[in-house]
Amino acid sequence: MMQESHSKRKDSMKTTIRGLCHNIDSLINYLAPYLPLVNCHMVEFLTNDHWNTYLPNTLKEYLDQLDLNESLEQFWDATNSHKGNEPTELRRWITEARKHYLEVNNDYCLSVEQLNERIKSWGGELQPEIKVKEFMNSKKSYETQKQWHAIAKRINDGTEEKPPHFNKDLQRFAQAFITKDTDLGGVVRETFPECKDLDTRIILTGLHTCGNLGPDSLRIFTARSQIAGLLTVPCCYHLLTEDSDVELFDVFQKEYGSGERTQGFPMSEYLRGYRLGRNARMLAAQSMDRVLHQRQLPAHSLLHRAMLQVVIKRYLPNTTLKEGKLKRISKCDTFEQYFKMADKILNLNLNLPETFYTDTQLYLDCQWKKMTLFYLIRLCLAQVVESVILLDRILFLYENGFEKVYLVKLFDPVLSPRCHSVVALR
Repeated sequence: MMQESHSKRKDSMKTTIRGLCHNIDSLINYLAPYLPLVNCHMVEFLTNDHWNTYLPNTLKEYLDQLDLNESLEQFWDATNSHKGNEPTELRRWITEARKHYLEVNNDYCLSVEQLNERIKSWGGELQPEIKVKEFMNSKKSYETQKQWHAIAKRINDGTEEKPPHFNKDLQRFAQAFITKDTDLGGVVRETFPECKDLDTRIILTGLHTCGNLGPDSLRIFTARSQIAGLLTVPCCYHLLTEDSDVELFDVFQKEYGSGERTQGFPMSEYLRGYRLGRNARMLAAQSMDRVLHQRQLPAHSLLHRAMLQVVIKRYLPNTTLKEGKLKRISKCDTFEQYFKMADKILNLNLNLPETFYTDTQLYLDCQWKKMTLFYLIRLCLAQVVESVILLDRILFLYENGFEKVYLVKLFDPVLSPRCHSVVALR
């Protein structure tokens, strides 16, 4: 009987893996022709003529016929499933992209309610919510509150229990640089010496796990039997390492790490050799839901920065700007204001005539429509790229023999854009 039950679980797991691989194939096949689009940089919008280079011709030609306000109204309406159904090129683009977003399927992608039902079916009991306000802002408090059942108490065989030696001195901190080889059990025993003789059971949580910390958390979970459960929410996908990032290390790895290069993406054997690219991963961290909720347009500084790139290429072709030096320049009404602030920071020492600023502003007024629409159209692919990254992590855990592995949509994506968590139990 036990052998029959094991066989059924094995068959069920194989079915889930096949479905997962099919989903991943669908995503990467859809993304394939758009990898240049998701990997372009908005700084080069004008210098590389992004509008004519990367957009599908039918979509570009359709948008060329509309003014900005009409285009935006169509965009907002097309992203609202309850408004209109006219099959325009813009609506087709949005609809096709949305077909490739992660959806709850009651299999490997669950809602919080479905996860709760699974926990109950395993004999777990959910405790009342907790509200944590100390040490965090309102956004982080909201996220922690939503994670309460996973972090409130020690896990013991799939249930939550209050240990007999419970006391108020349980909130302690340990500082460590975490890699895939970190012995978390040793860290816990060192931090809680009074528990060193107990059978240590750990739930590994991360809110949010930046860059390679997310993948390394999964690797630690697979390698350490004392970790009973895993719950991580990823962020900062651009800090993941993949083969295409020849010399890109995040600052923590550079200053504190061992120097060993770990693969942040892909994790699964199934996707070994597949590449997304850093700009695509940067795009994956942007929030489509928040933009739609707030009807948020890109900042004019994005267009000003692209124009600055034109000026530098024309007048200072051998000058290279370090990324991030101009981030604090944002509230400028005109390119002239932006350029003069940038010149103070970069010491470009360029004296441009007043007529240049006047002519440039007229040019940028015409480019604003293209920049805005390009930004929104490209943003439609953000969740597709993120889906590839998240499903790769789930598949990695399945490949390592874990059955109870899920993506759970924990948060409201408007409040917390990185809203999916990776949940796994031994």
